[in-house]
Parts: sequence; C-alpha cells; structure tokens
Amino acid sequence: MKKSRSYLLTLLTAACVAALTCGLLAGCGESTSKVDSASSSPSASSSSASASPASSASSSSSKASSASPSASSASSSSAANSTSGGATKSASYGISDDWETVTGYEWVSYVPEDWKGLISADVSNDGQTMRIYLASLDAQGYGGTLVTVIYSDDAQPPYPSYDRVHSFDNGCYLYAVYPTDVQYDPDDSSLYLSCSDSLDSFLKMMEF
Repeated sequence: MKKSRSYLLTLLTAACVAALTCGLLAGCGESTSKVDSASSSPSASSSSASASPASSASSSSSKASSASPSASSASSSSAANSTSGGATKSASYGISDDWETVTGYEWVSYVPEDWKGLISADVSNDGQTMRIYLASLDAQGYGGTLVTVIYSDDAQPPYPSYDRVHSFDNGCYLYAVYPTDVQYDPDDSSLYLSCSDSLDSFLKMMEF
C-alpha cells in the first residue's frame, strides 16, 4: 500500500515537472516571437519612413512638371511680346522733346542752339518730306520756312533752289530745298536771318 502511494506521488511529481517544463517552453516561444516581431517592426517603419520622402519628392516633381508648361508659356509670351513690340515700333519723325535732334526719313541732325524752342516741323506721313520753319513767323502768316528736306529717287528734281545733301546706296537722294519767296516780315527780318545763318551747320551735322 505504501509502495503504491509512493508510486503515485512519483507519477504526480513527474507530471507536475512536465507541466512546468511545457509552460516554461511555451513562455519562451512567445517571448521569442514578440522579440522577432518587435525587431521587424522598426525595419518596416524605417522602410515606410524612407518611402515617405520619395513619395514627397515624387509629388514635388509632379507639381514642378505641371507648373513647367505655364512657365514656358509665360516665357514664350514674353518673347512674343518683345518681338511684336520690336516689329510694330515705328520711327518718330520731327523734333525731339529735348530739342536736341531732328529726325527725318533715313537721316538725323542736331538742332543749332539759336533754333531751339523756335522751330517747328511739318512732316509727311511717310517721313520723306519735312518742312522746318520758325513757328512764330508761320503763325503770323509769313511762312517762316528755313528749309524743306526731301528724300527722293529723282536724280534731277524740279526744285528751283536746292542742294543735294546726300546720295544713298539704293539710288535715292536727300535734298535741301530752299524757299524762293520772302518768309518773314520785311520790317523785322532779324530772327529769320539769324536762324538762316545756322542752316549750313544744320545740314553739315546730318547723319545718315
């Protein structure tokens, strides 16, 4: 009877030991699984984090490329405006605002000092004919014409009094045509005669 009790106690002890051993092993396995899971998690998040800048860069690239057509379009528009501005720019014929120069068709000359503020210019639409005169005398009905500058292809013009100022390579000429009648008040000729004295310097200062 004692032997059978002793045998039963031995079996129970062995069973307990076995149960404890199994429990410990199961716990170790679970712990190992948790460690593996934890060690793999940073890698995944790291991978996710590293992927994030790439997607951000991709997004930025997408925005940049979508903005690019607008930029190139604006650039083209600017160039077009510049080109069209240059193409539509027309010459300004007459006396400059600062009274320094007179510009005609294919020529420019400087304004003599004693002409400044006194002369005006009537210019044809094409700029090829310009009458330069004293404004005050013209307003009084005397004409006041000092010279009429004409750009022409006529080698023998019909003008009664003129000088050929310049011959162009294209077969055209520039003429200075002078009035043949009195252009001033006979009782007060000083202003006109004084300005007439500067006519030669005006013609000599012409640039073509």
